[in-house]
Amino acid sequence: MERSVSRPYVSNDNPFSEALFKTFKYAPSYPERFGSYEDGLEWCRAFFPWYSEQHRHSEIAYLTPASVHEGRGEAILVQRHATMLAAYKATPERFPNGPPRCATLPEAVWINPPEDRSQFDICLANARKESLPGVSDEITTGSRIAAGDERSELEAVVSSTHSEVINTIST
Repeated sequence: MERSVSRPYVSNDNPFSEALFKTFKYAPSYPERFGSYEDGLEWCRAFFPWYSEQHRHSEIAYLTPASVHEGRGEAILVQRHATMLAAYKATPERFPNGPPRCATLPEAVWINPPEDRSQFDICLANARKESLPGVSDEITTGSRIAAGDERSELEAVVSSTHSEVINTIST
């Protein structure tokens, strides 16, 4: 893989994938070239845990996907808000827009939101691993790897980690 620039004015690209690829390509440790497939795989094995567990994402209130996925997002936001309120109380002049407001997590993040509200609810229930009354539990998203799709290890690592990021953002 080589560094490249995004395709400007292309509206049908997946914005989450594009954001991931930009973070990927602009990471300080990203090499000009990978010496081999194994070098790329090794780099990805270090990058994706960092991306999910340490990198803070603007679309999820500057939390890590891991903290949101593990259900710690709301507690972190409440704690962050308490810290900001204490700072406001000590030095209100640092806050020209008034007291800080508590950030919230989005209910869901969509690439293409469903037009039908019932599909919206099914997608959210799937992301949250909940059952909906009157909806078959068979309506789930399956793993292509589990279904026997044979892909390379690198493709599997990239795909599964990217899916985790998207699922985290959606929950």
